[in-house]
Amino acid sequence: MAFKELLELDANTTIAIGGVNRKTGKKNPTSAEGYYLGSREVPSTKSKTGKCWIHYLSTDEGNLGVWGKTNMDKKIVQVPTGTMVRITFTGMKPSKNGDMYVYSVALDKENTIDMEAEFGGRPRNETSFGLFESGASEEEDVDGGDDYEDTPVAATLSAEQKKAKVQAILNRNKSKGA
Repeated sequence: MAFKELLELDANTTIAIGGVNRKTGKKNPTSAEGYYLGSREVPSTKSKTGKCWIHYLSTDEGNLGVWGKTNMDKKIVQVPTGTMVRITFTGMKPSKNGDMYVYSVALDKENTIDMEAEFGGRPRNETSFGLFESGASEEEDVDGGDDYEDTPVAATLSAEQKKAKVQAILNRNKSKGA
């Protein structure tokens, strides 16, 4: 039996999707698209549960971290790693705990990458280790992603290396579809 190193989940930039950044007053992007790499739980002082999630996408700009919201978290947990996914903010919905962010999570099952071949390992996708054990309901927003600006996260590959790797994957997948 041979051991294989797990891929580190990291990002060049981390964003919130939808709403307005409370620090800058600027609107957050309304969607993000890329190959889903996995999700990681991070501590949060703004959450009722004390934790929130970052979902990682491989894009042509490098790895992108997306701060999760409960509605998004429950949908993205169903996406297989290596699948092209688009996360879109669709609006707000009233709930007993205040307004809730609502998202559409769409995937292209025909546009996938082999995580092991492309990145040298399989990510530890923490969504499979009890994402909703806290008992958070659909109506609870358990993260503080709105308060974060584009936040660089330490990376093992340089931004240029990641961008080149993803661009090669995208070009290869486009030529397969042509």
